[in-house]
Amino acid sequence: MIPDLEQVRIDKAFDFHFISKDGKINKYVRIKFTEEPKFISDGGIKGINVGKLFFEKFQEKEQIAILWHEYYHKEFSWIFPNCNFLSKLFYEYWADKYSAIKNNINDCLNMLNIVKEIYNSLDNKEKRKYLKKHPPISCRIKRIQELKEKMENRK
Repeated sequence: MIPDLEQVRIDKAFDFHFISKDGKINKYVRIKFTEEPKFISDGGIKGINVGKLFFEKFQEKEQIAILWHEYYHKEFSWIFPNCNFLSKLFYEYWADKYSAIKNNINDCLNMLNIVKEIYNSLDNKEKRKYLKKHPPISCRIKRIQELKEKMENRK
């Protein structure tokens, strides 16, 4: 369970229990909080951080999808310490896919659609900053939709 924003503001962090659908991951991770106004989340070797938008714009299922995405970055960022721009783009796609597979594909899609709404509300300078670290959100959504179709066709 994810605590509410007011409690996290007091504690500046919370513990989240990652349990994958396949049961291979069962681990508590400390999630840190920042008050940055236009920040959703990030993850890497130093851990996972979330901001106000994480609590203000996303429901718990989408928050969990974000945490799985960032968990991928936390666990695998050592593989890509100094990767080039193109590798960083694929790294984001892999983090989305990881969230979809380990947690829930529909929650991942819902989360990405909310990120798209947030992205569309940014000014041009903020959009350029986003695109320096992430592939276009429409491409990320398309890849997860294609993954969903493949998974549904296997059933």
